[in-house]
Amino acid sequence: MWVKDGKIHSENPMVVIFEINNTKFMGLNGGPLFKFNEAVSFVVECATQEEIDHYW
Repeated sequence: MWVKDGKIHSENPMVVIFEINNTKFMGLNGGPLFKFNEAVSFVVECATQEEIDHYW
């Protein structure tokens, strides 16, 4: 699939880190036991403990 303003930052057999419209995403290969589905998890990168506490 081609996405305008999209790029892959790094990839290996388990993880791919990509960016679409200046927003970073991570795709994780769940292996044969976990098939692709509608489930989603989010990671919020934080610079300080204060920021972590805010989102927690």
